[in-house]
Amino acid sequence: MRHELTPWFKPNEKPKRKGVYQREHISGNRNRNNNGVYAYWDGEHWYQYGFTPDQALVIFLEKRVSANKLFWRGLKKKYKILKEDLL
Repeated sequence: MRHELTPWFKPNEKPKRKGVYQREHISGNRNRNNNGVYAYWDGEHWYQYGFTPDQALVIFLEKRVSANKLFWRGLKKKYKILKEDLL
């Protein structure tokens, strides 16, 4: 599934809202075909990434913290996840 995305933000600019964002992969892949990975921002920390927004939310719930020095961008529409998607 393709998501509408904002432009990329620099690593030192932090999101204003908690939630799932697309981040560049640790390999630096953030431009080819708009590929990237998804990670949850809790207002203070980035969590380890998943390859989908669903995976990113599950990882957040498992509390696996990640690096803060990667580019990121937001999903233009609110992303909803159903409880059964987490099981």
